[in-house]
Amino acid sequence: MLEKISCVSLILVTVMVLGSCTAIVKNLDKPPLDHARIQQLDSDVRTAMQRVQWAVEHFAADHGSDVYPSKIDDDFKSYMPGGQDGTRPAPVGPVNVFSGKNEFPKLGEIKDVHAFRHGARIDCEPGQIFYCPLEGGKSYAIYGGAADGKVLMDLNSPYEVLVLSNIDD
Repeated sequence: MLEKISCVSLILVTVMVLGSCTAIVKNLDKPPLDHARIQQLDSDVRTAMQRVQWAVEHFAADHGSDVYPSKIDDDFKSYMPGGQDGTRPAPVGPVNVFSGKNEFPKLGEIKDVHAFRHGARIDCEPGQIFYCPLEGGKSYAIYGGAADGKVLMDLNSPYEVLVLSNIDD
């Protein structure tokens, strides 16, 4: 009985060691991100956020100037780069600079722009953009994920989270 347990333990340890070695080898081709590269990637996320904001504002201009998208549907996607305003949705969303995949924004859950801007940085997948319709489509907020897995900071307002919105605080 003891020999069977030892054999099973040896197999489990071998599998774990091989798994660790595989993970190490997979990451050998990915150099660690230096400070300049992190800043560039975070800047690219900010640019993607601005593209989403442009789409949201353009949507509103075509829908009475005071109605922002309430969901991320084909109508909203038609205002994203590659779409045709109000008629043809963009085939793919912007590239997430961290994953390399095309992703449309996800719906976020901001309820209070001021509190979010001045609150603690929450976890956020690097490169992911979130769009939050507010006040029944009268307002919006957009935020994104930084390289460190938290929401981006506002470069112009130290210690604040970057939120693009039509709401000033």
